[in-house]
Amino acid sequence: HNVYLSERICGICNAAHTTTYCQAIERLADVEVPDRARYIRTILCELERIQSHLLWAGVAAHEIGFDTLFMLFWRDRELVLDLKEMISGGRQLSASNTVGGVRRDVKPEFVPKILRALEKIEKATKYYIDVYTSDRTILARCTGVGVLTKEDARKLCAVGPTTRASGVDVDIRRDDPYAAYDEISFEVITEREGDVLAKVIVRLLETLESIRITRQALEALPRGPLRTKVPPQIQPNEVTERIEAPRGELFY
Repeated sequence: HNVYLSERICGICNAAHTTTYCQAIERLADVEVPDRARYIRTILCELERIQSHLLWAGVAAHEIGFDTLFMLFWRDRELVLDLKEMISGGRQLSASNTVGGVRRDVKPEFVPKILRALEKIEKATKYYIDVYTSDRTILARCTGVGVLTKEDARKLCAVGPTTRASGVDVDIRRDDPYAAYDEISFEVITEREGDVLAKVIVRLLETLESIRITRQALEALPRGPLRTKVPPQIQPNEVTERIEAPRGELFY
């Protein structure tokens, strides 16, 4: 029941919530998740990060009055929602995680479709980076605006892309690996300026890294079961668990 509830804490990053919750219960139950499930969780989390970042960048474009760019971002975000629907049946809530593993498989026939969609998103994201770094209206409205300094980012405990845009080099995927992240190579993206433009660029560059991670996970996807049987009764205890959700550290 709690997996069902945790998935509804946030519609945008629901897989992040269920991943964190399930990992916490798995630690309590001393259950080892199958390798295939770890990789599928990684794929789902990175697809979710892509759609979250595209949504955020689109809203940023809307807020500065560039509604055409907003609609283009959300058009490309649809490609990711189509992939989520193909894998799980749900465009937004994937209902894939469960204690002990995952409910949904990434079937072999899904892989070429995912790769084709990622190629389109990669091409579009590179174009958006060019737009955000060259359009004079965007530069005028984003450069030097909303600056969060590195010192304030640390003092105020900012997390995720927001703090990385202020030059704080932190990412739970690298610093405290979970799922399959310790078996996959990727770069932690940081910018130094801390302004709105830096916050956008970090998310767009992270989108490219998420595409890279997803491709690696698909290529190395192990064979085997999707879930491990969990004992119906777990001894009372206490654990903490954290992951790098799209907007930063998520702590249970």
